[in-house]
Amino acid sequence: MQSLFLTEYIKSNMFIQDLRKEVADRDVNFDLIVSDLNYSDCPILTINPENKPENVSLLDARKDAISASKHPLIILNELNLNFLEPIFDILNKKDYITIINIHAWLWSYGKKISPETNDLDYVYNLNFNIFEPIDLENMRNIFKQNQKQYIRLLHKEMPDAIFDVDELGIIDASMLENLDSISLKTYGFAGNSWVIFATGSLFATAIQTWEIIQNHNKQVSIFVLQKLNADWSEEMINNIKNSKKLFILVDHENTDELTKRIENRMKNYELNDIQLNIICPKYGNLTTILNEYQEEQSDFDPERLSQRIISKL
Repeated sequence: MQSLFLTEYIKSNMFIQDLRKEVADRDVNFDLIVSDLNYSDCPILTINPENKPENVSLLDARKDAISASKHPLIILNELNLNFLEPIFDILNKKDYITIINIHAWLWSYGKKISPETNDLDYVYNLNFNIFEPIDLENMRNIFKQNQKQYIRLLHKEMPDAIFDVDELGIIDASMLENLDSISLKTYGFAGNSWVIFATGSLFATAIQTWEIIQNHNKQVSIFVLQKLNADWSEEMINNIKNSKKLFILVDHENTDELTKRIENRMKNYELNDIQLNIICPKYGNLTTILNEYQEEQSDFDPERLSQRIISKL
């Protein structure tokens, strides 16, 4: 199985070249690319990351170009999503726009000018389709759509395509093209005691966490969400009703807005007597910017996640 760091790939000129090939035969045209990255051989409007988020003068100069663009692509590397707040009104009016946020959530510590832990609160209010690609193939399919879309990426090695993988052996390639969520229950990651939702970037983490929990003789079903604000499937809803407990693993601060949004969705599906547990990184525990230790320090690695979940049963 080949793998790569999606974050490093998107920073390279190869990404822009590949992207143009990917969408060449589709009705998709990124007629403007704006980023704080400097692609050496590509025409691009560059935002200097040395301009702090409160200094919007450089972004102001780009407003006219962004307003006139039919489908802009905005790539944020060191800058946070809230850097775009002065032009949210422009972005919200567009039919087509793609925003890629590199080094989102936990990995923003040490990668961005200031850490970013609540990006979903911004994006939900802008009515974007929110994606966390599970692999490179999934991300390519996202790019082929004309819509308002926000793509969150973490600085972690990910496979080119998850299918017929010996280590996992669960995902069929055809499943990934337009799927909002993946039911791991179908492939044996199943139980009837409770349900775990994990966002797409946590695919491998969710599986490793499930395996540890199973060793404690606990039964759980897992669903991995690639489109974070998609409707929940009938299978997901029925599993929650049967289990009475729902755990959501999300790489985000556990804000009141996040909790309220999930609770409102549960009410819409008549999941009124379900115990909800939102499991987020413990950002306050972080003392390092080294990626290999950040999950462990924030109690968000599989071993500690399984302990946090089991303690709530």
